[in-house]
Amino acid sequence: MKVKPNTPVSKWNLRHRVADVCAASENQLVTATEDGALRVWDLRYNGPPVASANPDGTPLVAIAHSPVGAFCAVATGRGIYTLDVGSSGAALGSLGCISPPGSSRAGPITRLGWNTHTLELYASHDSGRISAYASKQPLK
Repeated sequence: MKVKPNTPVSKWNLRHRVADVCAASENQLVTATEDGALRVWDLRYNGPPVASANPDGTPLVAIAHSPVGAFCAVATGRGIYTLDVGSSGAALGSLGCISPPGSSRAGPITRLGWNTHTLELYASHDSGRISAYASKQPLK
C-alpha cells in the first residue's frame, strides 16, 4: 500500500459548512451545504464544482443518492426534493417535490435514506419520528 489509510487522497475546500455528502457515482461527489447549495464535484480532478443548484433558497440539511439512476433526494428547511444530478454531472436536471413546504408536522429533517428494494425514501426528524415517502415517479 503506497498511501497510508489515514492520509486523505483528495481534499476540497468549501466556503460553507457541509451538512451532508454522498457519492452519486464513481466519479461524482454531491455535497449539501448550509448556504442552500447542492454541488456536484468531479472526483477525477480537484477543481470547482461542475454543477450546483438551490432547490428553495433555504439551507440543505440532508441528501441521499437514489439506488436507481442519477437522482438525489434533498431535504431543506421547507421540504424534500428530488434532483437529477445526471451521469455526467455537467448540468443538473429536473427538480421534483416529494414533500411540499409545511406538509410535515414531525419537525425538521435530520437524515434521509432510500430503501433499495421498495424505492421508498425515509426521513428522520429531530422529533424522533420517521416518515416514509413512496416514489411518485419512476426514477431512471
